[in-house]
Amino acid sequence: MTLRQHSLFAGGLVVLYISIYWVLSFCGGYVLMASGKSRPIVWAARDVWAWHPRYGNFQSFLGLSGKSETACDFVGFLYSPMIGIDRRFVHRSIETTTDDCWDKAPPEKQWHPIFRQNGMVAREVWKKYEGRIKALMSAGKTNDSLQVVLQYYKEVKDKSATQ
Repeated sequence: MTLRQHSLFAGGLVVLYISIYWVLSFCGGYVLMASGKSRPIVWAARDVWAWHPRYGNFQSFLGLSGKSETACDFVGFLYSPMIGIDRRFVHRSIETTTDDCWDKAPPEKQWHPIFRQNGMVAREVWKKYEGRIKALMSAGKTNDSLQVVLQYYKEVKDKSATQ
């Protein structure tokens, strides 16, 4: 193959790579995730709405040590440069706190298809538990608030399984 043929082939691969990511991104959506910046107990609180392509997961967060860490699957790793560009320039992340994560949520039609069903259930159940958790946290009763949070997650899991 000549240099021109190599260049055309490489250019075609780049166009294919970008085109596939464009389709994945177009079919993706926002997911409520933990950035690691907010840790009311030991676990990181979900405090950022981050865009994810339809398939592929790539997440960067602050670990317990305070260092930046990443978690991804194969597709997320393969498209991590595109995901980074997408989140920086097109689908910017929405930072929240645990208190206003549902208030600052993007419209439901922009939620990731996989997150959409469970997210609606979680938001519905959160309204029931929110006051109790906040009251216990402000009173410094971390162990009691942890029990309420675990009840919340159990109810979300049970309701999601029945739908």
